Amino acid sequence: MFPSNETNMEDFIIIWLDENMNENNKYCRDSILQLQILANSLETFSDVNQCIDFLTDAINRKVFLILSNDLAQVLAPLIDDISHLDSVYIFSDIESNEQPWIKNWKKVQGNFRHISHLLSKLKIDIKRCEDDLIPFNIISVSSIGNLDQLACSFMYSQLLKEILISIEYDETAKKKFLDYLQNLYADNKPGLLAINCFEQNYKRHSPAWWYTKESFIYSILNTALRKQDVDIIIDMGFFIRDLHEQIKRIHSMENTKTKNLLLYRGQGMATNDFENLKRTRGGLISFNSFLSTSIDRDVSYTYADSSRQKSNTVGVLFIIKIDSTILTVPYASLKDISYYSNDQNTEDEILLSMHTVYRIGDMDQIGDHFWQVTLIVTSDNDKQLKRLTDYVREEELRKADGMDALVPLLFRMGEFTKAEQICQSLFQLTSRINLKKPININYYLGQIKYAQGDYSKAISFYTTAIDLEMKCLQLNVLNLVALYNGIGLCYHSTDNYSVALFYYQNALNIGENSYASDSPHLAVSYNNIAQSYDSLGDYAQALSFYEKAQNIQEKILPPLHPNLGIGYGNIGKLYQSMGQYKLALSFWEKSRRIREKSLPSNHPSLATCYNNIALIYDKIGDHSTALSLYNNALSIKRKSIPKNHHGRAIEYNNIGMTYYEMKDYSMALSYYEKALRIHNNVPDAAPSDLATVYNSMGLAYNSMEDCSKGLLYHNKALDIVHNILPSTHPRLGILYNNIGLSYHNMNDYTGAVVYYKKALDIYERSLPPNHPEIANTCVNIGGMYNDINDYTTALSYCEKALKIEQQSLPSNHCLLLRTYRHIATSYERLERYSDALAYLHKLLEINEETPFADSLDLADTFSQLGMLYFTMMDYSKALPYLRKVVQIEEDLLSPTDPRLGTTFTKVALIYKTMEDYTSALAYYEKALQIQEKVLPPTDPKLMTVYNNIGTMCLTLKDYSTALLYLREVLEIREKSLPENDLSLARSNSNLGMTYLQMGDFSTALSYLEKAFEIQQKSNSCPRANLADSHSNLAQVLFYLHRYDEAAKHAKQALDTSINIFGHEHPKSLMFNYILQQCTDKSEFI
Repeated sequence: MFPSNETNMEDFIIIWLDENMNENNKYCRDSILQLQILANSLETFSDVNQCIDFLTDAINRKVFLILSNDLAQVLAPLIDDISHLDSVYIFSDIESNEQPWIKNWKKVQGNFRHISHLLSKLKIDIKRCEDDLIPFNIISVSSIGNLDQLACSFMYSQLLKEILISIEYDETAKKKFLDYLQNLYADNKPGLLAINCFEQNYKRHSPAWWYTKESFIYSILNTALRKQDVDIIIDMGFFIRDLHEQIKRIHSMENTKTKNLLLYRGQGMATNDFENLKRTRGGLISFNSFLSTSIDRDVSYTYADSSRQKSNTVGVLFIIKIDSTILTVPYASLKDISYYSNDQNTEDEILLSMHTVYRIGDMDQIGDHFWQVTLIVTSDNDKQLKRLTDYVREEELRKADGMDALVPLLFRMGEFTKAEQICQSLFQLTSRINLKKPININYYLGQIKYAQGDYSKAISFYTTAIDLEMKCLQLNVLNLVALYNGIGLCYHSTDNYSVALFYYQNALNIGENSYASDSPHLAVSYNNIAQSYDSLGDYAQALSFYEKAQNIQEKILPPLHPNLGIGYGNIGKLYQSMGQYKLALSFWEKSRRIREKSLPSNHPSLATCYNNIALIYDKIGDHSTALSLYNNALSIKRKSIPKNHHGRAIEYNNIGMTYYEMKDYSMALSYYEKALRIHNNVPDAAPSDLATVYNSMGLAYNSMEDCSKGLLYHNKALDIVHNILPSTHPRLGILYNNIGLSYHNMNDYTGAVVYYKKALDIYERSLPPNHPEIANTCVNIGGMYNDINDYTTALSYCEKALKIEQQSLPSNHCLLLRTYRHIATSYERLERYSDALAYLHKLLEINEETPFADSLDLADTFSQLGMLYFTMMDYSKALPYLRKVVQIEEDLLSPTDPRLGTTFTKVALIYKTMEDYTSALAYYEKALQIQEKVLPPTDPKLMTVYNNIGTMCLTLKDYSTALLYLREVLEIREKSLPENDLSLARSNSNLGMTYLQMGDFSTALSYLEKAFEIQQKSNSCPRANLADSHSNLAQVLFYLHRYDEAAKHAKQALDTSINIFGHEHPKSLMFNYILQQCTDKSEFI
């Protein structure tokens, strides 16, 4: 393979595949050299597979493919549908007749025996390809705002052009561009010769002559303009200025000759771009490059007609109507000044300078994939965008001129690296006598380093600028205010909020003594002070200062100014912290609209906006929307900030939190670890950001049931936050809550309640009374009290949470679902079954209607409903719900997941109670197969399965097997559980009933009395279980002929059952029968 330089600025590449390729052959070498005249990007192959792999991967450039004769027929049908493959050329020095199959493949341009014929065709096609890629913006009539709204990229490229054409360039500028070209064409001998010619003879010919002669000039310039590659655009600034000035000079001489002019331009447009153009009739189109047109309609028609032959391309003939009295962009005829001026067959080409804007007029289809579109020159620009452009030009760029003016513009565009390079070069040109310029340069470098996350260097530059300012004979108050605010921002970003507030206050004091009360400079200080109060958790003070800032900015600034967007975002962030998500989202959407209209699409400020909107969607439970926005933000940050910038770490953490909420804990942890690696490599990383990652990792490990590791990370976070925030800051509350969660999951209820209540105390002192975090902690406390069987206290906390959530959250929010579940559990344990059912059905309704609901959450709801109906002995309703659970879990979980084993056990229990013993045993066996694979031999869950199988064997009168399982269960439980645990009561009861059925009444009585004694000592034993124990004791005492005692227990069983279930309940009827038998001393049937 013949390699090309990897760095390129061409939109196309030539690939030559020939299995007989021999680079030692002179003809082959000469052909390569001639192809390199056309394109610097050239790849040659002799291996078919390597070539196809390269071709399919070259998706960002148009490919012109040269094939040998013997490969063409085989490969053409295989590669014809590759969208970025523009054209195929069959090249062979062997005589070959035109073959009919070629007509079947539009991309095949024909057979070429002579290299000169191939080069001629390639040159035409490459020029056409480049013409089709001229950069433009299309703005529709229906665009938000004004009819004539232009994309902000047009504004920035317009301002960039204004600066570039105002600079007085010397030979150094041209030398820098030539160095770039020589590196780019290092492996291209013809290209280096052309560059050398350009260097030696630049002054001998006009810029238009070079623009039309050398492909590298035309190609590199237009590609840079289309891609907004600021580096290359600035490097070519000298040529842009020279070409613009030449066109302007010619235009000024010819302008009086004609008022109206009709021009034509033929080109191809990608189908999707053309569809966009069709939808915008009456809107605007702007060309952001030098635009080549013709006064000859036929020539332009031919160009457009040839373009439509390409797949996914529409041929467009533009008819451009120019009124010279309106057009502000100069144009000139190239007839006498182009490289081709001496060619009598050359077209009469008119070249317009950059940034022409037209109204889109009539659109008529004149053939298949062939349209004629009228463009009318307009002086109308979007009023809001024009006001913003004028503001940026006057308020920012007027402070500097020439190359100096590039720095603030590049900073606004988010081109921090290039801005820094220019600052460093300006230092070398700065006079030591004039202090103004170094003050500005140090200020700009401070801004740049702040944006890059290098806060210590930013402070150093700001401090140097202040020192220089103090040496000036006349202080510049505006500079001092900006510098103090800049230092404050750096300290704020490293969590030194009190130090930041000190600098902000200094800036404000100077500003209030120097400016009018509605000065935008005061607004900046108010905004910064508000951010400090926001971070310190003083939301009332923060809101007061934010509103002061915003009132000034809305009055003074243009409607699309980025500072307005930042202000709205800050207020949105504050409401977000206060838990008012709907209000927060409305402010962030205002901010987004402004930023999207006024900033380049890859600006870091846009990423910040998307990130914060995503946070809100996460909070309201719409995780898919959140994830999409986080990825948008991350995509921008990858392009605009360094690899180890803390901003990327924040994005990784937030994406991880979304996966955490979606219960994909391993994916969440992978993003947290990415964030942690960045924080560990950034010297100026904010401690609070590191604490955030530690906290997130703690949550993930908790959910993965590694609670000790989760607790470790939460405590790491707590150690950091303790040192930087007040003792009542809500972030401390978050950490206390999460530490409580760790203890809760470890069944350390004492530790859990201590930390939960610490969190609640902070929240109730620092947050609005209806904040969702208060509800979240109340639910956690309620859940814990459910776990320790204090259902009344649990209910009080959960009902408090519910009242808050109903005021502050969407009706389908996941926190509401959790609260409903806990309340239903409390009511169920308190035997208020109808109340429990009501909440579970509310829960089910939300589960089934919420588009982003978790299917496993739905399974949990079905399971809880099924088991509640089971408790109420409504088995016909219980079983269908449990079957739904089995269906969901078998679809979503692995075959050995313990949750599936638990569900099989529940289904078996229902079948057993319905006396379908065959089905019950089948499900118990399914459960046992799973539990034995995943649980240790003494695990309580495994004991439950053994116990269930034992009771099943008891029911089937397999007493010896039943005793084997039940004794093992009791023995393990006695070693591992407290002596009054209700599980011990159940084990004793099961063994007692086994011995009862075996006729060993004395042994049965001893076990049943142990069970009853444990239940009586427990405060949480369900009354229905006590009723069962009374009934069991009545039966065994009857067989021991202790009839009075038997009747007494039977009466207790009956009274309890009637109280719970009513007279007609099957259990009440059964207990009534046992009482009658005991009273009558009749044998049980």
